[in-house]
Amino acid sequence: MLPPLWSRSEVEKCWSSLSNVNGCITEIFKSLSGGTMPSPTCCNAIIKLNDDCWPKLFPFNPLFPPLLKNYCGGTAATPK
Repeated sequence: MLPPLWSRSEVEKCWSSLSNVNGCITEIFKSLSGGTMPSPTCCNAIIKLNDDCWPKLFPFNPLFPPLLKNYCGGTAATPK
């Protein structure tokens, strides 16, 4: 079964939330491929990302977003 299709603008809006943090998208893909986990700054962006975005960003890996959010929930830097 294929995931539902979303409009390009919806997906771009979700990615733009993460691209505002320098290197965050790269950090997410490195963690997806088994590399290092995201930095605290990137984790803050991950935690703030709307839950509706995760299926749009990772439609074929529904287990990855909860793992990433769980990791980031324990390590995100507190706002100053």
